[in-house]
Amino acid sequence: MKQYLSNAFSLQMQGDFYAETAPISIEDVPKNFISIVGHADVASVLSTLLDTDVPVNRVSVSLQPGDILYVGQYIGPRLPEGATKLPSGAKIKWYRVDIYGPYSVPSRLLSKAIGALVNEGADVSEFV
Repeated sequence: MKQYLSNAFSLQMQGDFYAETAPISIEDVPKNFISIVGHADVASVLSTLLDTDVPVNRVSVSLQPGDILYVGQYIGPRLPEGATKLPSGAKIKWYRVDIYGPYSVPSRLLSKAIGALVNEGADVSEFV
């Protein structure tokens, strides 16, 4: 399992696997990631926000089952060259992307469905 940090997520990264994407907060981003941030100014801003070095690393990555991608999606006006802080009106939205193999998704979905039924008080004894 590898943990990556990026400023974007592409379907090409997912390949033939399943991905589950969820919004997170900056506090959920670990410090032990492999940077795949390809833009120097975004890497500088992320370094400031995360209080850790985010090196520029313009590479193509094919995520594998078990990998986690943390995405800091920049939203706002074009970053000025040399930026280390967010300009006025800009923000970073954080996401976590989990990659699953083809056989793990149905069981995860079934587990979530059963959990929802149990929380609603439904009798699921025949399914357990």
